[in-house]
Amino acid sequence: MIDLHRLWALIKVSLIYRQPELTLRERKNHKSGDQLIKKFLLMDLGSGALLAVVFG
Repeated sequence: MIDLHRLWALIKVSLIYRQPELTLRERKNHKSGDQLIKKFLLMDLGSGALLAVVFG
């Protein structure tokens, strides 16, 4: 079984490299590392919540 630290590392890499143009734009605005991860997670959770409300 994969441990949680490795799973979290894979999720973070997936979030950063999923949209390279958005990542580059945010890095030009002096955001990096945990700031990018937090922003992308909030974007995903917000869109998921919106879809749950619309289709639920």
